[in-house]
Amino acid sequence: MLHLIIDGYTAYRLRLQDVALIENLVLRTINFLGMHLAMGPYTQAFGPPGAGVTSSAVITTTAILMESHIIIHTFPEAGRIFLDIATCQDPKTVDIGGVVLLWQEGLGLMPMVFKKILRGVELDMLVAQQDALRFGMN
Repeated sequence: MLHLIIDGYTAYRLRLQDVALIENLVLRTINFLGMHLAMGPYTQAFGPPGAGVTSSAVITTTAILMESHIIIHTFPEAGRIFLDIATCQDPKTVDIGGVVLLWQEGLGLMPMVFKKILRGVELDMLVAQQDALRFGMN
């Protein structure tokens, strides 16, 4: 499983409150990666009680995919966005650069930091080691 973590900053803070823009970028990411939407995207704004979407509202968007999930958290007041994209696709076939560019262009993100995490790799190694010890295959 591939887990892509992207942290970004934008001076265009109002874009981080634009629910339609964020949801559109989520759908474009799903399409770009050839994944399939199972539920969502769902967006919730969190701010002062009863204030709705304000300059201090934090927005969280989630999409449940047949291949895993996408979760977005925006912090407009700080100009920050945090993306969490997980997929069961073969990590070698995922165009990470294309995903980064899509979000960079869509929100004017600069700078950005991203990490690619291959989930389960260490666990597979531990299981293999335990099996080797258990069955005397060292």
